[in-house]
Amino acid sequence: MTDPISGLLGSGESRRQPPRRPLPPQRRRSLGFGRLLLAIIVMAALVAGVIFGGKAIITDITHKAKVDDYSGTGTGTVDFTIVSGQSPDTIGSNMAAQHVVKSAAAFEKAAAADPDRAAKIQPGDYLLRLHMSGASAFNLLFDPKALNAQKFTIAEGLDLRHILPIISKATGLTVADLTNAALQPKLLGLPSWASNVQSVEGFLFPATYAPKHGTSAVAILRTMVARFNQEAAQLNLVALAHARGVTPLQAVTLASIVEKEVNQTADLRKAAAVMYNRLKDTGDFPTLGMDSTTRYALGDYTGTLTQSQISNPSPYNTRVSPGIPPGPIGNPGEATLKAVLAPVEGNYTYFIYLPKENKTVFTASSSEFNQLQQQCHVESPKTC
Repeated sequence: MTDPISGLLGSGESRRQPPRRPLPPQRRRSLGFGRLLLAIIVMAALVAGVIFGGKAIITDITHKAKVDDYSGTGTGTVDFTIVSGQSPDTIGSNMAAQHVVKSAAAFEKAAAADPDRAAKIQPGDYLLRLHMSGASAFNLLFDPKALNAQKFTIAEGLDLRHILPIISKATGLTVADLTNAALQPKLLGLPSWASNVQSVEGFLFPATYAPKHGTSAVAILRTMVARFNQEAAQLNLVALAHARGVTPLQAVTLASIVEKEVNQTADLRKAAAVMYNRLKDTGDFPTLGMDSTTRYALGDYTGTLTQSQISNPSPYNTRVSPGIPPGPIGNPGEATLKAVLAPVEGNYTYFIYLPKENKTVFTASSSEFNQLQQQCHVESPKTC
């Protein structure tokens, strides 16, 4: 008879699972790689979810946080200045401060939407409007009509008769208004040593200017005089003029004559020497004898001078009036002012321009000068 306990044990032993055998190494590696791949896929899915979910959140936040902005192209006018190097952020902030746009962000948003054009915003003065949308303000900066600069350039040696029409054409101011301002030098900031001049002639420094829209005639001329004062200070004009034995006003006057007499920068200092040498030698040169002054006295006459015109008793006519004229006959530039303050060393007392050779010849010999004059008359009778 079988022991029941033994039977139970026997039956239990018969149902027991055989022990597991270890997996071969190749299969273990396959399972490990599969688990790693599965982990990578799961991680990638999680990262993608974060990225796209984050983008959706940011987009939703941006959409909800709308930029404060006006609509339309605005009204009225605003003078607005952009300085070189300013970023769209700074421009937007300045626009908001002047009530051109409702917020700096409105302009920044328009600039960010068109980065190529935003990088090309030019410094300058603009005529914008109040309460513009950011996009309208941004676009207006690229409209040439919005530029609030009425630029004009004054060349060296021009006198008031030529300068004032140039300013008039650029700004819309009348020549009459500009003339009235030019004849009131006390309003224009001339240096103290020029307090007795009758006009601003000689003190409108040759350069390029860009006054804002609506600038008055007086204000424009004051700006040009201020530029002259700046240049004169840098040249030490007052001290150097006195060192040459002339007043500052006489130095400017001599420079204005030299400017009209020669056309090559290399000849300026030689021409200045002629002026000083003639002023010293009053025996042979009782007057400066410069045709440019005679023409100025006649109203910038350009034709051949007659004996009657040469005899014009104007104090500006150095054919008959001794010494230096009472004031400039034009507006000299920096190079000519420098030349008069530091002429070349030499005894030059004559010079003549030879058109055919396009050069000015300087000499201290009257006979050589007469020969050069004859040569000039033969080669170019209408000019000499």
